[in-house]
Amino acid sequence: MILQALCSTILHGPVKCIENSLSPLALRAFDQTPAVRLILLESIATLLQKYVDRYSFHHRLLPLLVCGLTDEVEEIRLKTKELFLQVGAQYLDENEQDMKDETDFGAREEHQNELQRSVGCCALIQRNLSKIVPPLLRDMQEWTVSTRIKSVSVLCMTLSLAGQQSTQQLPSILAGLYAAGTDENELVRQKAFECAEELGRFLAIDSLCDLVLSAVSTACGGRSKLSATVVVSPASAVSSLTILARCLHAYHVHGRSEEGVQGQLQRVVDVLSQDAVCHSEDEQHQQCLLAVVEQVLAMISTETLSRLSLNIFTLLVKVLTLSSSAPSVRERVDVLISLHASLRGMQSSPELFAHHLESVLERLKDFDSMTSSNVVAMATLSPLLQGAGTAVGLHLSLVIPLLERAVGAEVTPAARLDFFEMLAGLLERAELTFDAYQSFSGHVVHIIKTLYMPNLVWKPGRALVALRAAVMGSLLVLLHCRCVVKEHCQAIIDGILPAVFSGMDDDLPSGRLLSLRVLQRLLSLAEPDADCLHRIYPELLKRLDDSDNEIRLACANTWLVYFRCFSAEYDAVFYGAHTDTMYKGLLVHMDDQSSAIQAAILDTLKEGGRLDCAKLLRMIDEVKLRHRSTTYCDQLIGHLSIAEPTS
Repeated sequence: MILQALCSTILHGPVKCIENSLSPLALRAFDQTPAVRLILLESIATLLQKYVDRYSFHHRLLPLLVCGLTDEVEEIRLKTKELFLQVGAQYLDENEQDMKDETDFGAREEHQNELQRSVGCCALIQRNLSKIVPPLLRDMQEWTVSTRIKSVSVLCMTLSLAGQQSTQQLPSILAGLYAAGTDENELVRQKAFECAEELGRFLAIDSLCDLVLSAVSTACGGRSKLSATVVVSPASAVSSLTILARCLHAYHVHGRSEEGVQGQLQRVVDVLSQDAVCHSEDEQHQQCLLAVVEQVLAMISTETLSRLSLNIFTLLVKVLTLSSSAPSVRERVDVLISLHASLRGMQSSPELFAHHLESVLERLKDFDSMTSSNVVAMATLSPLLQGAGTAVGLHLSLVIPLLERAVGAEVTPAARLDFFEMLAGLLERAELTFDAYQSFSGHVVHIIKTLYMPNLVWKPGRALVALRAAVMGSLLVLLHCRCVVKEHCQAIIDGILPAVFSGMDDDLPSGRLLSLRVLQRLLSLAEPDADCLHRIYPELLKRLDDSDNEIRLACANTWLVYFRCFSAEYDAVFYGAHTDTMYKGLLVHMDDQSSAIQAAILDTLKEGGRLDCAKLLRMIDEVKLRHRSTTYCDQLIGHLSIAEPTS
């Protein structure tokens, strides 16, 4: 009753009455009682129809009426719609001559609702838009959540009625949406992005792209010719990307993909490809970036895609590179790469990787310094090679120099570690990657000398300890490739042994274990000469004293391979001092506390005894009684007696 009485007072009172009453009326729009809100809306509609100077207050009264269109109660929304249509119809009657052209020739589309088809309702909003929007944008920054939600909801409904007339207010509207897109309240953010879709339904794509792409570039720290026209903060990068995605989505959904959109997609891809935009490790930023790419792929024509394919592919690979800790992002990138491949008429993602591999490698080759952006670009080499499959084997002349730079001294240990782990994965299936065309064999020695050996040199630091372990593991995988043969190992064994010896003495147990396995593989392939063998056994004896039983057992097995490397022509008498040292050290460990180590040393001495069987028998007799148990000594004596009956 009070609202109705106030409305009656305004209708019959002076202008000051309505000026003093609008703020209290606006507060009732937030009333918790639906009946109060309904009476308020009826009163506002009455004022819009009957107040003498109503035209002067349209910009103050219309937002209050539009509030009802966003009410949570359906009955109120329907009643507001009915009231608004009545107000619009009256306004049209009063301005029939003025709006004759719009009435007769105005385009009305099938997807528009009843209010949007009402010439009077739309005209009311459009003619007062410049005065309606600024207060709404201010209220969207209010400290109360309810006010921000209501303001952005009203703005969304206002934009749906304003149509193309929103263009004049576009810069300020977008600035408000960027801010609302970062709001702590999810509903405010959601409504802000719905506003973006409303803009995309009606406005020209070139106008939107000019401003939104500028905002994306500026918010991400990039440069833009139009950045001075849009004020955004770095925190609005995610918001501006989401708004761009929603605008493009609206163009696509409402069938406007051919209205100059193809010409703007190149601009979109160019901005997204900027280092400042795509070099982000923030998961939310990446998701928004992929949302834009998804819309681009949904709208792009075959001809445009053929031109932009490389840039889109490179962009997706960069996001994939930076999303190591975000499985959901990686999954989405995989889906988009598959979609990209299918749009290009390809059967699978590896085919797309293979198609662009050479072009991307050529781009990477041109980097003359490892700046922060170039480091990210070089990091794309990892997913690129993993996805390209057999095509890697076609471009070894490009791949290998890039790998050398990717693991160079100027690259961080963590990045180098990732590369060597990636290399290990590729080398495990070398026949499907590096050696797919049987040409990898000619590069093996060069790769070991330029990639592996420099990164195995001992340097202080925990990160470098982990790096050396990863390098050693990758080297072990390489040495097990079928394309690695005796000649390769003979060419590198002298140069790599110091690094292997250093690794056998490293702090990390896994590094010591891998070093022993690398040495074991080198011995089995290289067939080293006596001088080389004499350099090795002191390091093996040292490793038998390791604190880790697994390493000691691996060392014992390495001894077995080591003794098999001695040829029948080896002069055990001439090299007697060496055999003395080897036998003496091994006999000590045949009395080890671990039965597994004892058994392994027994097998080792059975093999090593063939060098000088008589000498080993004499040395066993000397130490036998000092062992805790003579069992292993007796077994060894029995074996050697059969092998050397003359002794």
